[in-house]
Amino acid sequence: MSTPAQPQKPKDLSSPETLLQMMTGYWISQAIYAAAKLGIADLLKDGPKSSDELAQATGMHGRSLYRLLRALASVGVFVESADGRFGLTPLAEYLQSGVPGSMRAFALRVRSGPKLEKMLQLGYVNRCHEERATPAQGIVEPDSARDSSGALGGGGRL
Repeated sequence: MSTPAQPQKPKDLSSPETLLQMMTGYWISQAIYAAAKLGIADLLKDGPKSSDELAQATGMHGRSLYRLLRALASVGVFVESADGRFGLTPLAEYLQSGVPGSMRAFALRVRSGPKLEKMLQLGYVNRCHEERATPAQGIVEPDSARDSSGALGGGGRL
């Protein structure tokens, strides 16, 4: 297994495709987590398999697993052959367990670790005036009708 390539910057940061990729990144990370949790890369180490074979090995619903694998193939994690079988790509090799450079445990930890909202402390903003937060939504509501006197550069609100 080779060393991981450095992340490439998108060629056109102003394209809507780049923004779409950023907005849907969470979906891909969730799909990678599911594949890691199911051990898909380990099941493919001896060669390509159909989604039905993988579904039987994992106890998953065949069509649901097929959609997951197609989603990951669309971003280069797995590869789908013309006969509908899925195989490993260089990226997928890092989702195998027990191989040098494996990232499987990290893929599982990232998904099961602290929630992003908690990590960023959304809803808890240090501002000039006392505010009340709704932590579940990450919404900040001023306690008074007073202006936040320049907290956002022009007296605006979040």
